[in-house]
Amino acid sequence: MGSAFIKLGATPDNGMTYWLPKIIGLANALEFLLYRQDSDGREAKQIGLVNQVVPAEELMKVSQEMAAQIAQYPVLA
Repeated sequence: MGSAFIKLGATPDNGMTYWLPKIIGLANALEFLLYRQDSDGREAKQIGLVNQVVPAEELMKVSQEMAAQIAQYPVLA
């Protein structure tokens, strides 16, 4: 994972400058947007960018289990 904006000389968009500091903190957001070239899953979890990391071969299984659990909740919720 990484942000390509700095490599392109572009300003981050899609609300990244607003939402990213709220999600992972100002220091981590600045480092992610301005410096960090690539992050692995463990680092992304450590800074709060993702909430779960699973091996690629288990991704579909885990995703389907999560979707099945969510699908069991009342539809009006």
